[in-house]
Amino acid sequence: MCGICGVVDFDGQPVDRLALKRMADVIEHRGPDGEGFYFNDSSQDDKTGSGSLFQGARVGLAARRLAIIDVAAGHQPIGNEDETIWVAYNGEIYNFNDLRRELESLGHVFRTHCDTEVIVHAYEAWGDDCVTHFNGMFAFALWDDRRKRLLLARDRMGVKPLAYVQQGRRLLFASEIKSLLEDPSVARDVNRESLVSYLSFFAVPEPHSLFTAVQRLPAGHLLIFENGAARLKKYWDIDFRDDPPRSERAWFEETEALLEDAVRIRLISEVPLGAFLSGGIDSSLVVAMMARAKGEIKTCSIEFQPGYSEARYARMVADQFQTDHEEHRFTRDDAWRALPRMIWHHDEPSQSLIQSYFVSKAARERVTVALSGLGGDELFTGYPSHVAAQRFHYLDKLPRAFWRAARFVAANTKNRRSARLKQFCDSALMSPADRFAGRYLHTTEARDRSLVLSPEMRATANLDAATDYLLERFAAATARDFRNRVLYVDQKTYLVNELLRAIDSMSMAHSLEVRTPFLDYRVVDMAARMPMRMKMRGFTTKYAIRKLAERLLPREVSRRPKSGFNVPISNWMTPASESFVRDHLAAETIRRRGYFDAAQVTAMLDEHFAGRANRSQWILMLLTFEIWHRLFIDQRAAFAPPATAAALV
Repeated sequence: MCGICGVVDFDGQPVDRLALKRMADVIEHRGPDGEGFYFNDSSQDDKTGSGSLFQGARVGLAARRLAIIDVAAGHQPIGNEDETIWVAYNGEIYNFNDLRRELESLGHVFRTHCDTEVIVHAYEAWGDDCVTHFNGMFAFALWDDRRKRLLLARDRMGVKPLAYVQQGRRLLFASEIKSLLEDPSVARDVNRESLVSYLSFFAVPEPHSLFTAVQRLPAGHLLIFENGAARLKKYWDIDFRDDPPRSERAWFEETEALLEDAVRIRLISEVPLGAFLSGGIDSSLVVAMMARAKGEIKTCSIEFQPGYSEARYARMVADQFQTDHEEHRFTRDDAWRALPRMIWHHDEPSQSLIQSYFVSKAARERVTVALSGLGGDELFTGYPSHVAAQRFHYLDKLPRAFWRAARFVAANTKNRRSARLKQFCDSALMSPADRFAGRYLHTTEARDRSLVLSPEMRATANLDAATDYLLERFAAATARDFRNRVLYVDQKTYLVNELLRAIDSMSMAHSLEVRTPFLDYRVVDMAARMPMRMKMRGFTTKYAIRKLAERLLPREVSRRPKSGFNVPISNWMTPASESFVRDHLAAETIRRRGYFDAAQVTAMLDEHFAGRANRSQWILMLLTFEIWHRLFIDQRAAFAPPATAAALV
């Protein structure tokens, strides 16, 4: 596990080595065990002996290393035997030993025992198609000096991040955006279209970022940069093809076998390894599979306050599998004080930072690698939107005339209940894609998003950008069953834009590697092929996973309803926090920024702190954006506690 960065310039401009060193230093937390560099622009590149400037592409690669496998020898960047191919790599390739044996049979010679070197020789053997041979989480940069060509690659599901900036015939890349910003040529301009989408999702959807200049390499894609031109290439996508009919038992057996193997191959490590154990079905199944393959297991769980904890269920699982279990409690004060640090590490505001930050902090006290149950909900159903899709699957069988009549009745009845019925009828009369892209997959209401924006933003921004973004993802889904298309969109949006990005940045903030067995591409492929009746039975989500859990887990855990890994934000946004919030969201500050309507924001704060409405999610969204702006745009000193922090106690 590492942090990587680099620059390629086809105009022959020298690589600024001090700038590249700064780019690597600012992501030291991703790799505290060492650093390495590769440059191709030294005097030895002057083949003529004339002393003239090197005229080819200039390249600098850098890597910060968190040593997990081949701790002694796996330093980066790594080159091939004649040093014409170099790789800087972040991630783990779990089938690297199998690939190594195959490549050795083809005549390739290895100098280390790490998975990074497998990438070098796999590229030599299979070219760009090497990525289709890898089972793992990865983001890497490969420089082919013979072909003068940079290859950037990101794993299928987008577990590991990679951002880049193209400036004409020059390209910079890095694991984190803050690394790119160490190059003074990268502008710190706010992408206003991304800001509007942020208000819809409480996260910025890839391939964009909150910075106008910075793009993200999409999951399952390559970026090829040669002759000063960049092109994207998709190498993988989720295929919802229909399998021949088979029995429930056959599906149960395949689910168990694949998940067990996905966990097994993620246990390779030369450093302490454990698991997050929330007490939910997904993380508990991961621990159950670990217990089959491993002796002592270290697990941890966290809670913020009673009622926002699954600690009791986590203890049941820990007791059954005799894990070395620890529980950690964090408070509102802990969260507020750490919030600027979270946002700095994440490069952007997001709603999943607090829980990801503290569970990583707890795990890192005893392990360097932790397994997580992330991904189970998106693959096998688990969210209210999936239940809504199931409900409409039945209701869409009713004739449209029924819904038009019901809407007419609701529109001519004056009470709160009829208003909700009219809205539901409106949804029923929409196409399924419009219904979910326009209403069910947004974090906030469209009316609130419009009101909170400044008049200038409302006049110039595309207020439908987030909906258009979702519609594009629905159109890309190959599933015939619309319920599977909802799962596809969740995997391509919420999972990668928020959950995976948050767990990567917050775990790397503590130099912790997190592995996600549910996102093994073989499990993803199987879940896509699985008929919906195996994923949702009636309105019971995760049918196949629950059946597996009934055999392996305590009854109280396997039968319990879905409970999200939530933070009690509503209970934290109390009068005790009011001065802190208002200090950051003062009307003068809001007006000066120009993004939001100061009167509307103030009215929202007044409404919330007077107890007339719960606006805690909106307040957190605006508060974290303001902190981000101060850190990255204003470039104020990071991590300084606000002067009003005493109000949080």
